[in-house]
Amino acid sequence: MNFIVKSTGSEPITLAQAKKFLGEAGDHYNSLIDDLIVAARERAEMYMNRSVVEKTITAMFDSFPGLEVKLPRGPVKEVDDIKRKSNEGTLEVISTDLYDVDIVSEPARVVFKEAITLPEGINNLHITYTAGYGDVTIAGDTVPNPIPQTIINAMLMMVRTMYDHRDDIQVGTIVAQIPQTAKYLLNPYRIHEFR
Repeated sequence: MNFIVKSTGSEPITLAQAKKFLGEAGDHYNSLIDDLIVAARERAEMYMNRSVVEKTITAMFDSFPGLEVKLPRGPVKEVDDIKRKSNEGTLEVISTDLYDVDIVSEPARVVFKEAITLPEGINNLHITYTAGYGDVTIAGDTVPNPIPQTIINAMLMMVRTMYDHRDDIQVGTIVAQIPQTAKYLLNPYRIHEFR
């Protein structure tokens, strides 16, 4: 499975929140702190195998993956479309009558009603979906799904660690490790199926 990921949401931590958490009153390090917020969020997303900010993800498969396809990097808000490559190499939208979408399960899944015939080659099936925290529509009802405060707190801890140790580079160590306390906070949100 290959991915194309495009983030469309804003960062869950503002510069003001991070500066307050760091006890930083001046503006000299604003650019650095903004970069650390992004780095902390990206690292938390990788660790949890979960999307924190809203993004559009296209999962691509060379061959038909089976009748049930689990969608990584949730929570999934909606499946935008599913396309298959034709024998001529163009992408064709697959009718929604040929599959069901379950965004309530975690991980979310697409269940095909029958196998889809694909040509030889690569990236023949594209499933495009929107993932990340925020309001989601289920059976016509809008349901709030905010980012858990625990995840935000873990990311703030990661920002602090990277800010406090921005000059710490030691040969033979792993740079940008997640602090143990942050891991403890993120562990309940980890999705292990895709590791």
